[in-house]
Amino acid sequence: KFVQLHAASMVFQGNGFIFAGDSGCGKSTLAATLLAHGWQYLCDEFALIDADSLLLNPFPKALCIKAGSYPVIRKLGLPFARRRDYVKAFKGRVGYINPRDFETDRIGHPAPVRFIVFPTFKEDAAPSLTPIARADAATELYRCCFNKGALPAGALPTLTALVRKAECFRLVVGSPFETARLIESVCTPSPRQESQVNRPQIALQPRTVKRIDRVASRREVLKVGAKLAYVAPCVLMLTSQQAFAAASNPSGICSTATHTAGLCETDLDCCSRQCNLGVCQ
Repeated sequence: KFVQLHAASMVFQGNGFIFAGDSGCGKSTLAATLLAHGWQYLCDEFALIDADSLLLNPFPKALCIKAGSYPVIRKLGLPFARRRDYVKAFKGRVGYINPRDFETDRIGHPAPVRFIVFPTFKEDAAPSLTPIARADAATELYRCCFNKGALPAGALPTLTALVRKAECFRLVVGSPFETARLIESVCTPSPRQESQVNRPQIALQPRTVKRIDRVASRREVLKVGAKLAYVAPCVLMLTSQQAFAAASNPSGICSTATHTAGLCETDLDCCSRQCNLGVCQ
């Protein structure tokens, strides 16, 4: 089974990225921006974490772009599927981007989660990345989790193990190009970092890091336990069979959803009840 998060998920240079947040924080627009800059696409709405391997898995549905982000999409030169838009409940006018309109290697494969990012869009703001504590990241991920009770031990052990192996940031989303360059920079060590790694004088550094990590992990457990006491559980389930069925239709176009003009987003507020992918049912 998967732990299912409300997040966009992408891959860059083999590194899995989770962009988690509430509706309206710009996850789909950010995913489209990174897709236009050569990233591999997993999903714009879900992050599926294998509870055993902790790998980030693909769920390549069509990207759903709200009307407010149309200028960004036009600037990126991304075409909408069928060259039209639609009216969707609770979201208004939206357009869809089919990930299969790009090269075949642009749909990513399961990847380890290296970075967890919580984006916020601020108009006319300069993009910025701010590191956050792993305890805060685990709390935010738990709040974004759709199926907290899907596993026998719950989702918290999986999320705790996930943040221990990832770097966690808050992101202020600015212009598309600058934001993409900023996010990509965390995957590329600076010359100073590379020189420090190659210098033999820092042999004592690993021992210090281990001691700090051990103390930090204890604090994180206490913080997570205290904060998550106020988070209500969610009951939405998504099995691996359903995820595989949905992944087999990555364009998001459902032939049975005739009364929705053939479009099926396969997300939480899908207006089709005749989708045969197993999610809407």
